[in-house]
Amino acid sequence: MKKVFILLFILIIFQGIPSLSAKDNAGSGFSVLTYYYLNPQPDKVPLELEKFITSEQFIKDENFRKYGIYNTAYLFGRIAQLEPSLITTYEDLFEKASHEGRSFILKIFQICGNEQVKHFLIAKLKDKNFTKEKEEISKVLEKGIPTGFNPLDKEVKDAGDLDFLWAEFMITGDEKAIQKIISVLDWQDRFRNKLSDYLKSPVAISEKEEITNILDKDFSLRCNTPAQAIVSSEDLDIFVSQQLRSQEDRIEGFQKVRKALNLTEEDILYMAIKGSANWSLNSNAEQHKKVFEICDAEIAKHAGTAKIALLRIASNGYASNNNPAVAIDRLNQLSLMIPEDKDVRYRLGLAYAESGSMQTAIEELDILKNIDITLSNKLEKEITYSKLKSLNINNFIEHKNLVDAEEIVKNIIGSLDGIKSYQSRLIMLDYTNDNLKPKKYIFIEWRFGYEIPNEFSVEQYANEDEGSVYDMWTSMNGNHYDLLPVLGWVEEKEAASIKDKDSLNYGLSLEKYVRLMKQNNTSSINLYEENKNNTAYYIINYKSPEWDFFKYGIKEVSYNIELWVDKNSLLLARAIIKLNAKDEKSGKDIAYDFVQLFRNYNNVTVQAPTKVYADKKSEFMKPRELQEITGIW
Repeated sequence: MKKVFILLFILIIFQGIPSLSAKDNAGSGFSVLTYYYLNPQPDKVPLELEKFITSEQFIKDENFRKYGIYNTAYLFGRIAQLEPSLITTYEDLFEKASHEGRSFILKIFQICGNEQVKHFLIAKLKDKNFTKEKEEISKVLEKGIPTGFNPLDKEVKDAGDLDFLWAEFMITGDEKAIQKIISVLDWQDRFRNKLSDYLKSPVAISEKEEITNILDKDFSLRCNTPAQAIVSSEDLDIFVSQQLRSQEDRIEGFQKVRKALNLTEEDILYMAIKGSANWSLNSNAEQHKKVFEICDAEIAKHAGTAKIALLRIASNGYASNNNPAVAIDRLNQLSLMIPEDKDVRYRLGLAYAESGSMQTAIEELDILKNIDITLSNKLEKEITYSKLKSLNINNFIEHKNLVDAEEIVKNIIGSLDGIKSYQSRLIMLDYTNDNLKPKKYIFIEWRFGYEIPNEFSVEQYANEDEGSVYDMWTSMNGNHYDLLPVLGWVEEKEAASIKDKDSLNYGLSLEKYVRLMKQNNTSSINLYEENKNNTAYYIINYKSPEWDFFKYGIKEVSYNIELWVDKNSLLLARAIIKLNAKDEKSGKDIAYDFVQLFRNYNNVTVQAPTKVYADKKSEFMKPRELQEITGIW
């Protein structure tokens, strides 16, 4: 039984998203197929087919050839249905391919074959060079080509059927393929039904509590055992299968649940299909605007848990594409359907904060405090940063010509010199890059905590043309540790990398501003007060000071800096840096804006890695171990 379940677990992970698996298997050029419906390029398809059947995975991985290529064959076959001129080039590839490659192309012929292909294959039956393929060719001819297979007409029975629907969409862009995948979300919730029956059964309360404790601990699925009620509102088929997909070590506990609820292998497969449909919709909605738009348009056509799943996709998409107003609308719909959902409350509060609706964000924070204290603390931090980011000089009354400006700066330096720890965010903005517009022009963002004497815990997010890059490191008094996927914490040993980390940590630090103030005269310092919120800031300006903040790959650097210092605490709250320079390689003029925010002074502890591997060749860590160490994986 366990062996069967592990196989289903693997299917959940690797099925249901051909756009990703195809790209991974055949290289970046496979995007020709992944986005074919947007930009058909039939002339490039034969090369992609050749690359695929000569790739290392295709050649060496027998299980992949046996189970993982049918939807890919459909991709190539479907394109040739639309562009029959490709059939001749497929025949040419069949002539020179390996035995495994020929077997694969035969699957393609079953989709796109015609009279030309029939005559071609009949001739191969008599050719001694194709003796190994004779039996396969005979079977293909016996079944008839083309087979007339159409995934839009086929009932969804397993994750492979979802793959074919995705393949159909990638080639044609047909929204009916996506609608059919969405329809799987409407399937009855078997896990919920069986769990409900179990809670109402005459089984001893102690046995029920053992099962519900497993569900709570391993799956965050809450039940009120004495009341014989399920608290969680999600589609539990989807919810549980997703939890199993992300953490394999939950399988042992699930086996006890499975036995108690009398879940059959058919039930498990049923859950896996629904989980795969939901996961693939979420994944492809992030990559394909059309998938996202179809999911959003389908919300009104569905009810219950299917509507919840679609609202999640829509709210994520609108938030990612910098459309907070619509994201808030979708999240509000979710909050009405699942009012106790901690993730929805957190994201709704965050969306309100980012859109400037601070009072409403605080109201969501108050609700979240009664649901999940960890997430409420996280939301409170985000609201603080949003308030600092949104500070607008036009909302303040300006008091100019401070006679004691020099003394004020001296006192600010004294306050900052006495700081023991803090949290901060430094955001690098590139307004010249239109590709970054959906990301609010954020090129890189660093989120970190600092503790004296020289300890940093840093998360780095970079937006690139092909997606986002994430790094995390911890620095402890000159020693640096990188968190690497699978490997875990690894100590940095290379001298050049250590030097770069030291330099970057300084560039992130509060210390650079202290040095700025110590080494330069202010261009101006004024007091700004806001009566409404009883807040006041000194705003200090520096025009083209001598400074050593940012030197990477640029020359002829100049800065204009604006520091916002809280009048009461004399601590830095926000810094705005405008950098102008020339690129060392191209000589082009470049300009970046940096916004840095500070909070939680003298209330931060930087934790050393609990387990460090000596180098990148050390034993691999399981994802669960990473999660226990970092809390973020």
